[in-house]
Parts: sequence; C-alpha cells; structure tokens
Amino acid sequence: MATYSETVDYLLKYLYDSMPEFKGVIVHTSEIRDKRRALRDLMNLKRPSRLPDSFYSAQNALLRYELSKCRVMTLNDITASSISKVGLIQGDITKVKVDCIVNPASTTLLGCFVPGHHCVDNDIHSAAGLQLRNECDELMKKQKHDENPGSAKVTYAYNLPCKYVIHTVAPKFKDRPSKKETTDLINCYISSLKAAMDKGCKSICFPAIGVGERGFTSKTAAQIAINTVEDFLNDHSDAPIVVFCMKHLKDFEAYEELLG
Repeated sequence: MATYSETVDYLLKYLYDSMPEFKGVIVHTSEIRDKRRALRDLMNLKRPSRLPDSFYSAQNALLRYELSKCRVMTLNDITASSISKVGLIQGDITKVKVDCIVNPASTTLLGCFVPGHHCVDNDIHSAAGLQLRNECDELMKKQKHDENPGSAKVTYAYNLPCKYVIHTVAPKFKDRPSKKETTDLINCYISSLKAAMDKGCKSICFPAIGVGERGFTSKTAAQIAINTVEDFLNDHSDAPIVVFCMKHLKDFEAYEELLG
C-alpha cells in the first residue's frame, strides 16, 4: 500500500505530465506541505476530463485519509438557535456531516480555477475531488447555458462527508441590490431546500451565500437567509434541519446576532 507521500508524488507527477504548461508556474520543494499545496493548485486548474481509474483511486484514498484526520462536525456539535430546526456553527463546511451541503457556485458550476484560492466554492471542489467538476460539466453541457442566479443543481459529494452537494448561484451587483437581486438570493435558499427535499435529505448546511465579491453585506445576507429559511420551515413540516456554517467570523457574528 502506498504511503501518503508516495500518493501525493504519484498524483503530482500525473497532473504535471498531463498539464505541462504549468510545470514552471506551479512549483514545489521536497517538503510534503509544499507538494500537497502544489497538488491542490493543479487540481484547481484541471479542466473537466475523464482520468484513469488509478488516478481517482489514489486521489480518493488521499482525500479520505485527510478527512479521517480532521474533526468532522455532526448535528450534535451544532449550536441551537431561537428558530426550531435551525443551528449555527463557525468552521469549514467541507467538514460537516449532514445529508447535503450548499455550494455558492459560479455560473459555470465548474468551481474556482484560481490556484489555492480559499473561497467556499474552491474548498468544496478541492475536498470532493475532480469527479465533482466532471459531473458539474456534464450537467452544464446538457443545459447548454450558464446557471441562472437563484436556481439549484444537485451532484454527488464524492469524498466529502455529506451525500450531496447542491450548487446555487448568487446574484452579483455593485453598490445596492435591486429587488430582482434580492429575490434571486431568496430563491437560492428556496431552490436549495426544495432540491434537498427532492433527494430525501433530512439535513442541509448553508454557507454565507451572496457575501463578499457578490455584493451583499454580512448582515443583509444573514437577514435574507434567516427570514427565507424560517418561512420555508413554517410552510413545510417535512423540511430538513438547517445548519448555517460560517467560514468567516464577521458572517458568523451577523448570523449569531439574528439567531440569538
């Protein structure tokens, strides 16, 4: 059985050989941390394509081993809120064991192609493995156009601790959101919740959707998310348990203030 270091070396060599244009761009030293960082960078840059089963076996073994060394949060770790069936945590959404997690995706659904970028979209694709990008690519080829803001698509989760990933695209704007952009963000939550229910999911985890470069402030995005989810739960007795997982402290504090 290959060691962790040998697995990283194998995956690195395969990607370098298949992506020679990045050999002088994505560099690493003999240190395992540098090699692992370079591997993530190359995986971030890899365009959708079918790779050999041996690659996926090695990649899956690596990602699942890394996951086994992390603290994976379950519903028992979630802080309850003033709203029934809604909880809040701060942390990494790729380390939350629920039925499905929500990815604030780009309009192509293919993930972030910026090497090593730590947006939630990139975190999810990096932890799931390259199969996730391939499945998203298949969905978009069938659709034949970019994903519209407020809609949702479901894929398998591959090497994540959840079962499914629900991809939704937030609106993007400058200055102040229009009524349509606010409605699109509301629909991100409604579409995702409906998609989760269609898959029989009993629990769903949302990140902070629409914040940062998309334009919404933490407080506004949190207010929209909480109001929408609360209304949906009131209208659907069989709706899943909802967890809000905030990567950044300012987002967590905005949700915490509103959820009590």
